[in-house]
Amino acid sequence: YRLLEATMHTEKILIERYGPYLTLEQLAELLHREPQSLRTSLRLESHALAPLARMRRKVGRRMYFRATDVADFMENQHT
Repeated sequence: YRLLEATMHTEKILIERYGPYLTLEQLAELLHREPQSLRTSLRLESHALAPLARMRRKVGRRMYFRATDVADFMENQHT
């Protein structure tokens, strides 16, 4: 129950700050990474950020990540 509550709180904060979808650049900022470094990490299956790669949505050449998925990923990394 606490994890669900924490995830919902994190999701609310992300949506207020970035909207329902984060761009790759916004996610990089959130994770304190350079966008190119994040892009490289997302390509590596063995990297800790690999789950985020499976959550991405592509529109043309742009990558987007749902705030809901990012919040869930962030909270599950801390358990």
